[in-house]
Amino acid sequence: MTQLAGIAAAAYLVVARANGLPLLKGPNAVEVARLMTSMTAALASDGMAGLLTALGSAGSALVERTQRALDACLAALEAGSCASSPVGLLLMSGPFARRLRECLGQLGEAIAAMQGEVAGTDGAALLAAVRDGLLCPKLEALDQRADRAGQLGQLLAAITQSSSSTAAHAALLACVRQALQGEGIATEALQEPQPRSLLVDELLSFSGCGLLSEDEASTVSTVVEALLLMDGGDVPPPTPPTPPTPPMPPTASTSSTAATVPTPPPSFLCPITHTLMRDPCTNDRGHTYEKTALQAWLQNNDTDPTTHQT
Repeated sequence: MTQLAGIAAAAYLVVARANGLPLLKGPNAVEVARLMTSMTAALASDGMAGLLTALGSAGSALVERTQRALDACLAALEAGSCASSPVGLLLMSGPFARRLRECLGQLGEAIAAMQGEVAGTDGAALLAAVRDGLLCPKLEALDQRADRAGQLGQLLAAITQSSSSTAAHAALLACVRQALQGEGIATEALQEPQPRSLLVDELLSFSGCGLLSEDEASTVSTVVEALLLMDGGDVPPPTPPTPPTPPMPPTASTSSTAATVPTPPPSFLCPITHTLMRDPCTNDRGHTYEKTALQAWLQNNDTDPTTHQT
C-alpha cells in the first residue's frame, strides 16, 4: 500500500521539526521521535500493508485518518515555533503541550482503529503498543515548565484582582521579574529597553498562534505590560492616560531642587507608560507614544489611548 509511504514521510517530518523546536529540546524531542519511530516500524511490519489492502476502502480510510492526524501534529509544531526566548518558552509550554497531546491522541485513536481491523495478527500487538504510547506521551520536561507558567499566571491574577494600588503594581512587576530571572533571563536584559522590546515583540506574536486559552492570553498580556514598564524603578500603575498638563512654575521652596534635578518636558513622556520615550511613534491622530507601549495597548483596545475615541 503506497499510502503507508506517505505516513512514513510525515512521521519523519514530525521528528525533524520536533528536534529543531526549542519547546521540545532534550527529552521531549526524544519522546516524540520514539513514538514516530515505533509507529512507522509497526506499519512496516510483515503483512501489514497486505492486511490494510485487503480491507479495501476501509483500509484506505484508516490510512487517511492516520495521515490527517500526522498533519495536525505538524501544524501544532509549527504553531509552537513562535516561542524561542526563555519567557516565550515558559508562557507557551502549557498551550503547546495541550495541543500536542491532543494531536498525538488523535493519532493514537487512528492507530487504535487500525488495530481493531487487524485484530489477531502479529501487527495488532505492535499497533497496541504504539497506541498506548501516543495516548499517554511522556513529556515531563514540557509539563514541568507548563506548571511553572500556570503558577505564575495564578499569582499574577491574584495580585491584579487584589488591588490596583501602586504597592500591588510594584508587587506584580517584582513577581514577573523574579519569574523571568528564574527562567534564565539575565538581570541586565530586564534593565535595558532593547532586550525587553525583543521579548515583548515575541510575546505579542503569540496572539496569532491559536493555542492560548483566555487565562493564558491574560497572563501573556500582563507579562507584556510588566516588561514595558520595567525600567528598574518604581513605576505607577497604568491608568487611562490624560493629556499632559504644563508644569507649574517653580516656587521659592522648589527652585533650588528644580535646578539640580532636571525634569524632561511632558511631551517627552509616553502618555501610556509615563516614562521617557526611547522609541517614539505617532499615530494617525497625531499623538506620540512609546512604540512598544502603543502596540501593547492596541492588542486589547481599539481606541486612541489619549482621547479614547475609535
